[in-house]
Amino acid sequence: MGCEESAEPEGRGGVIITFDDRSINNWYSHQNYYLNNNIKCTFFLSNIHDYTNDEINMLIELHNDGHELAYHGTHHINANEYLQDHTLQEYLDYEILPDLFIMDSLLTYPISFAYPYGARNDSLDQYLFAYFEILRGTAYNNQILKNIEDLESVFVTLDETNTLVHGVGIDSIYNNSFDDVQGGLNRANNNNEIIIFYLHNIGGDNIYHINFEFFDQIINYVNNLDMPILTISQINSANDIP
Repeated sequence: MGCEESAEPEGRGGVIITFDDRSINNWYSHQNYYLNNNIKCTFFLSNIHDYTNDEINMLIELHNDGHELAYHGTHHINANEYLQDHTLQEYLDYEILPDLFIMDSLLTYPISFAYPYGARNDSLDQYLFAYFEILRGTAYNNQILKNIEDLESVFVTLDETNTLVHGVGIDSIYNNSFDDVQGGLNRANNNNEIIIFYLHNIGGDNIYHINFEFFDQIINYVNNLDMPILTISQINSANDIP
């Protein structure tokens, strides 16, 4: 695995690493790793009404380190399934507003929202842009688009206003190899694009996790390419990018 050693910067794209759900202890346990590797994460938070005081304090500390706190819903429901039997206003009252008020009171008002399960539609997007500047969906490689580098929707550029973006999963359950991730990083670097990843945990027993060794391999490659690791709101704030 000599890939890290052979990385040669040709451009200077960027990387966004987002975490979903509420694995706060897991995220916080890697605080020094983020600091030592100049990583700025975006944490999409769900079920905030259930958080303990310790979890709130850990998130405040991470936010003070420069990480972004974003929103992932009150009950983490599949929006498209819910809307089959409910109105948009009922969705707003049940899934969006309750914990949004709590988050604004206890932490910060989020700029970005990630759809649980990536379930979204155009009408819902327009409805939620009244509350958030950036919405994040998900993208998956499949038999036709086998490589991350071919997933157009997970790449953004700074010369446009990005409001609807997508991430590709790098938890082990998604079966993306280092070569897959490397291909996406090389494309972003060579084309001066920003690639968006999402995951849930670093290590641990949860099926939605990435092995620390794999995560570290990705970060080492990113650092060798001299690509900044950004929060999601920085895609519309070019002057904030180092």
